[in-house]
Amino acid sequence: MQTSLNNEVINILYNTVPHPPATYLGNKFRSADGSQNALHDPNMGKAGTTYARTVQSKHPLPENDLPDPGLVFDTLLKARDVRDNI
Repeated sequence: MQTSLNNEVINILYNTVPHPPATYLGNKFRSADGSQNALHDPNMGKAGTTYARTVQSKHPLPENDLPDPGLVFDTLLKARDVRDNI
């Protein structure tokens, strides 16, 4: 009885999945630059595109290893006088 029920569940699950999987449809495959890896966004992961981390780091830096926020602001974000570039 258990084997029969198990086989029936597997058949139902197998028959609900489209064959072949959607990732193999068409003639576009992942190229050397990383494009064509995702059907919904072919440029995702492509070389030269922006990158955003979507998961939290396993080993975040301790707070005492982080740079001073004032130094980061002054170095990267502070408005500079146009005369400084002359």
